[in-house]
Amino acid sequence: MKNIWADDITSELLNELEMPSPFGPSNPEPTFCSSILYILGSCVVGTGHLKLKKDGVVCYAIDFNMGTTLPSHNQHVKAAFVPQINEWQGVRTVQLRLKDIRFVDLP
Repeated sequence: MKNIWADDITSELLNELEMPSPFGPSNPEPTFCSSILYILGSCVVGTGHLKLKKDGVVCYAIDFNMGTTLPSHNQHVKAAFVPQINEWQGVRTVQLRLKDIRFVDLP
């Protein structure tokens, strides 16, 4: 896995990541990991949505399978994720689909 963040994710990168699809058990989708992120809080849209920040760049993340394991706001975490484009009401934004998340204790 390679450490990337939302400002590294471009349309060109997402197009390249889709080239080896379809993804499945014998062809896993590309997964990335983050360095330390700060959770700004949960989003207004249901559960499983987080607002994450690193070096002043904010990105939304969504989880469909981790349930109550999501941390609360004002915590530091590292995450494994699949980058994707979210389109809502004609606006396209980068979204991270979380695969795993770990709490980080800072000194």
